[in-house]
Amino acid sequence: MRLLAGQRLRKGVLVSADENGLTVDLHVVLENGVNMKSVCHNLSSSVAFTLQEIAQIDPASLKIGIHIDALKSRLN
Repeated sequence: MRLLAGQRLRKGVLVSADENGLTVDLHVVLENGVNMKSVCHNLSSSVAFTLQEIAQIDPASLKIGIHIDALKSRLN
């Protein structure tokens, strides 16, 4: 997994808040052949940990959605 360049870092991230808590939706492109379940679990865990540590967000009020928008082959 790699991050996008600086100006594109926020693309694919939607954050919303309501009375039930905070929702973070991440739209990602994965490389063909990776274990999608594992990548999504690791990404979700990393985001949840970061929000808990830095922003002091209560994990019970946090929802993280991972949306796989495309699969990309290594040759592209």
